[in-house]
Amino acid sequence: MAPALRADSGITVVIPAYGHCPHLPDVVAALLGQTLPPDQILVGHSGSHDPSGDLEPLDPRVRVLHRDDRMFAGAARNHAAGQARGDWLAFVDSDVRPDPTWLESFADAVRTHGEDCYFAGSLAYARSGGYWGLCLWMIEMGSQHPYLPGGEVPSMAGANGFVKRAHFEAVGGFKDGLHIGEDAALQRELRQRGLKIRFWPGAIARHFNISGFGHFRSHLRPLGAGAARLRRQYAFRGSAAARHPVLALGLFPLRLAQIYARVMRWGRGYRLLLLALTPGLVLGLGIWTAAFFGVAMSARGDDR
Repeated sequence: MAPALRADSGITVVIPAYGHCPHLPDVVAALLGQTLPPDQILVGHSGSHDPSGDLEPLDPRVRVLHRDDRMFAGAARNHAAGQARGDWLAFVDSDVRPDPTWLESFADAVRTHGEDCYFAGSLAYARSGGYWGLCLWMIEMGSQHPYLPGGEVPSMAGANGFVKRAHFEAVGGFKDGLHIGEDAALQRELRQRGLKIRFWPGAIARHFNISGFGHFRSHLRPLGAGAARLRRQYAFRGSAAARHPVLALGLFPLRLAQIYARVMRWGRGYRLLLLALTPGLVLGLGIWTAAFFGVAMSARGDDR
C-alpha cells in the first residue's frame, strides 16, 4: 500500500474562470466545506466581472488572479497554478461543484496507487439542464460518469483532476494555446514521463448543466472541430479519422455505441433515461461528427 497523503503536504485547488461565472461562489463554498481542507483556492479569472471582491473576503485561502484579456482554460489553470505553495494540485471548473469528500477521496487514491499518477474524478450533475442539458452531459462527460468503474485510462476531462505539483511543472503545465483538448495534451506528456492516468470515480464533482437547444448545438460544434484539430496535432485515438475524412463518418456510430455500452453495462439507474435521450444523442453526435468531418476535409486540402 502506498503512503497516505500527509495533511501538511498542502493541496492547492485551481479553478479556471472566464467572464460572469454564476456558479463560482457555490463552487468555492463547497471547497471551503471539504472534509480534507485545501491549503489554497486559486481562481484564474479573465474577462469581465472580476469576482475578487465577492470571493476573497470569504476566506484567507481564496485568491483571485484576474486578467482582463481572455485566457483559455489551460492558460487560466497555469496562471493560477504558478502561485501554488503545496505539493498537490486539484483542478475543478467554475461550473463544477465538488462533493464534501472530494479531496479526501483523492487522498485515498494516492494512498491506493501512489504519487506517480494523474487522478481524474467523476462528473455527475448538480443541475440537469433539462432534456438538452442531460443530452450534452451524456455526450461530453459520458466517459467520466460516477457509475463507471475506476481504472487506468488514456485521458480524462480536466474539469476534475488531481496531480502532484512537481509532475505538473515538469511537463510545463497545460498547453496555453489550446482551446479544446489541453487536458488530453497534458496527460499525454505525463504518460510519456511514466505516470499513469487513473479514473477515480469516488472523487465526485457535479456539473451545472445548461438548458436549451441553442447551447447544446453551439457547444458541440467547437467540441467536434477541436477534437479533430487536436488529433491532427497529436497522436491520439481517432487521429486517422482527422486525416482521412471518410473515417470521420464512422465516429458517429462508434460514439453512440460506446455511450450505450457504458450505460447498459454499468449505469443501472440510467438506462431508462438513456432511452429517453436517444433522439437528442443522435442529433448531438451528428452535430459533433459534422464539425469533426468539416475540419478533416478542410485540413485535407492543406495537406496536398
